[in-house]
Amino acid sequence: MPRCGGELVRHNGKYGEFIGCSNFPRCRYTQKI
Repeated sequence: MPRCGGELVRHNGKYGEFIGCSNFPRCRYTQKI
């Protein structure tokens, strides 16, 4: 889980989908799907 307290949400990035923090890009926490 992100240290900033944000929620994990699905994002579409340059290299496909990933799960990242709702505070992205301020918080860079990510996980592969």
